[in-house]
Amino acid sequence: MSTSARMSLLTLRVTGDRKPISKRSNWDGTSLKDIIDECLGESCKQHDVLKDDIEKLIAVTTVEHQLSQLKVILSKYSQKENEGCLVFKLCSKIYFSVDPKHPLRSGIVRLLTTTSSSNVSIEEKLITELKSSLKWTVSKHTAHQPFCCNETSDMITKLSTLYENFPLGASAISSCSVEVIDCICSCLNECQTVLETSDLPPATKQDVCNCVHAAVRLGVQMLQNSQTTLDHDSVQKMSSKVHKLMEFSVLPLDTTRNCGLLMVLSQRFVCGREGCVKLYEEVISNPNKLIVITISSGLLTGLPIDDLSADNCSLFKKIFVTLKIIYQRNMADCSLLLCLTRALLALSKSTLLHAAAVCQVPDLLQFLISFTWTHLDHHMDSVCHLSNSILANIVKLGSESQNSIKELGILKSILTLTVKTAAWKKAKHAALIALAGVLPTSEILAADPGLVETLLELLQQPTVPSYAVNSVEKLMLTHLGEVDLSTWTAVWLDPLLASMEDQVGQTEPFGLKQVLTKAVRFSPHIVNSVLSSDKRNWSVSLSCLQACRKWGLTISSEEDVNKWRGLAGYSFLQEAICDKNCQVRLACFTLLVDCKKTTELFIMEELLLLKSFFELNISENNVAARHQMLRVVGKLLTRLKDSLQTFLKTSKNKIDEEKIEAVEKNYNDFCEWLVQYCFANLFPGASLHRRSTALSILQMILKTSLWRESANTVENAKLLLLSLTDTYEENKCLASELIISMPAHLFNFDKEDCVKETFEKCVELASGIRPPDSVTAAYLLATLVKIPEAGQHILTITNKPAIRVLGSEYCTISSIMDKLSDELIVAKKDIVKAALSGPLYGHLFLIRHILEQIDLSCLSESEEWRAVIGRLLTLCYECSAAVASVVNSESPEGLIPTEDDYVELLSTLSLGAAEDPIKETAQVVLLCSWRTVKETSLLLGHLAKHATITQGETTGQYA
Repeated sequence: MSTSARMSLLTLRVTGDRKPISKRSNWDGTSLKDIIDECLGESCKQHDVLKDDIEKLIAVTTVEHQLSQLKVILSKYSQKENEGCLVFKLCSKIYFSVDPKHPLRSGIVRLLTTTSSSNVSIEEKLITELKSSLKWTVSKHTAHQPFCCNETSDMITKLSTLYENFPLGASAISSCSVEVIDCICSCLNECQTVLETSDLPPATKQDVCNCVHAAVRLGVQMLQNSQTTLDHDSVQKMSSKVHKLMEFSVLPLDTTRNCGLLMVLSQRFVCGREGCVKLYEEVISNPNKLIVITISSGLLTGLPIDDLSADNCSLFKKIFVTLKIIYQRNMADCSLLLCLTRALLALSKSTLLHAAAVCQVPDLLQFLISFTWTHLDHHMDSVCHLSNSILANIVKLGSESQNSIKELGILKSILTLTVKTAAWKKAKHAALIALAGVLPTSEILAADPGLVETLLELLQQPTVPSYAVNSVEKLMLTHLGEVDLSTWTAVWLDPLLASMEDQVGQTEPFGLKQVLTKAVRFSPHIVNSVLSSDKRNWSVSLSCLQACRKWGLTISSEEDVNKWRGLAGYSFLQEAICDKNCQVRLACFTLLVDCKKTTELFIMEELLLLKSFFELNISENNVAARHQMLRVVGKLLTRLKDSLQTFLKTSKNKIDEEKIEAVEKNYNDFCEWLVQYCFANLFPGASLHRRSTALSILQMILKTSLWRESANTVENAKLLLLSLTDTYEENKCLASELIISMPAHLFNFDKEDCVKETFEKCVELASGIRPPDSVTAAYLLATLVKIPEAGQHILTITNKPAIRVLGSEYCTISSIMDKLSDELIVAKKDIVKAALSGPLYGHLFLIRHILEQIDLSCLSESEEWRAVIGRLLTLCYECSAAVASVVNSESPEGLIPTEDDYVELLSTLSLGAAEDPIKETAQVVLLCSWRTVKETSLLLGHLAKHATITQGETTGQYA
């Protein structure tokens, strides 16, 4: 497949409608009835008392109601001998019958656990029934032929979940350990047979790997939780099956790692520590180093620290030497590296449990530090995270109080490496985070005198990694607890504020702002010093105020009338609102609007500041700033709505009516002012950005139900109609939505004469040779169709009484199609004449624009709509054929299809008595042809995507 073909398929996948993902539905009554009949047979019918409750359980259809009914049944019959056993059997059978992830399972676990608490008799009965149902599940699956990976995996997962917060289930599976291990062995044997098949499809490989992973995981759980009931021969058999599967390279690393752990646990269960040592000696010579690493990791994870440290740490030393040699010989193998890093993490955890091993194993500490430092910047995230955990374990080990550990100087070694490492490397920041709180921060800063300046310089970069911000925050906050406030301010805050002052006029660094926000939380006093500084830095000042708002901090009493929210003076905010830098204005706007709860009431001074902001920013021409402003405007409108509703709801009978009226008046006045101000900015000659912003705000006001009736005036209606002629289509869409929401009488669309004149004007514009006219006509006509009063008049204007019941959209499309047919007749005879007197693309665009606003899938049952869509398809193909001679030409730019009678045609065609005849050129013909093909393609694409395609009884009828 060519590159262009692949890209076209990719585009189709990305832009097409996504099909809804099918989810497993809840068990309905019928399905639950089948389960009950299969599990209990005629047993429940033999108990008349229980029968009614079982029928109620079958009747309900949701999980919540099913669990509720099961709870009622258990509360009624759990104390009874026969009925209780039957109910326990019912619950256990349902538990094992439903899907492993079904919510009924967790609900049944809660019900059974609650029922059996502090009642030994009921607990024994439940374990017996769970054991019986477990054996029934295993035998039922064993009898099923042929082998199915997915079903087997589901069944094993059901057994595995018995160990998860379900003590009764753990007891039940422990008593059936022989049957369960036999099932695991059978499953592993079948999976091995499938994996040995050549040319296995990828999907099948994935299913088999999932099945192996589930089986091995269950085996590990049994060896960890049910050792007292296990059989040596069964465990040995399972271990040998797993050993064979480990040779298959197709298994994921997690599965292989679990296989290694299972083999270690099996050998320890059967032969003790000697068996594990023997297993290690056998596997160390295996050429497959992945198996060697997984067994080594299994030994470190599965063996107690006493077994690892016995005989002067002999096994521990051997494992370390093996891992070290494998790493030195296979540094470039990523799969081995990931598995090796996991093994080294287990090794570092073992050293925490037995710190003496660090002294007894030469080079262990040095190797771990060197490995960690190298791979903290690895391209694989998993390796980075594991290396970070290893480093944390090493630092924790270094903080041990034992003298033998202190003498090694682990923390000093790490600190020395940290000082030597470049600031942009992740290893430096990971080490700083690990050392902070273990070593005194003063000691870290003394070892690296320029550390603070280096870190802050890094945070000034446009893109700063999160670990760099985290390291600065950690050091700064730990240092705050070690020294007095003045010292901390001199070390951290002064350089931080100086760094932010250096960024004046530039994009505000996210890293510096985040650190400042955290600093303000723990030291609010810095806000006063920033605001009172002679050298005003808006970025720093507003960031501090935003941090105070975020953490709910105040500098002075909120009752101070001269301070906004107890933080800053109103003159300060007014200066920020009027600043020449748009980012400063936006930051202040965001500060005024953002709060923890949208129900926080606006005060009068804030509304005045917001008015000032809109007056200065309505014509903002920076696209990014305009989008940011509109995002905050959405928050503003939401807060206006929510805060007023909450205030009116909670303030009744609590405060005086005058205050309620004052608040309500302030809100209403502001909303009315904002609406009218936006309309005032739609004047003729307004810039594109001004019109776009005003229309966008009006639309958001409409959606948040803050529209005021005072905005429904004839003057505003005229401004919206004028906006439909905007050259920017997004503005046309916004204006159309607003027009539809306003009363029809403002536009005279409730009068038939006006609607008729508008309708005819739209059709006339669509026949013109100027493409913008056809776009304007389409939006105006689509708006007209959506207005109910105008729609009724359209039914009369189109003069189609037989199809009035189908609506104005159908009548409009039918009428336009008649016009299109007339133009097509001319185009078939002479494309040049059609290009001058009635190009096809205008009416095609009108039809497409109206169809895009109709849900075509709901019209497939209508014979009339099927007929009109069929006719439309025919017209599209005929229009495309009429212009094919031009668009298919090798040189369409200068092509004139015919040359007869041009002089006569040009002398007769005229737009008016005072105008000259239109001068025909090949470019006009090309424009008509190209736009016609474009519109037919878009129209056919829309129908193919949204219309239901079904062959009718008569050829050519589609819907």
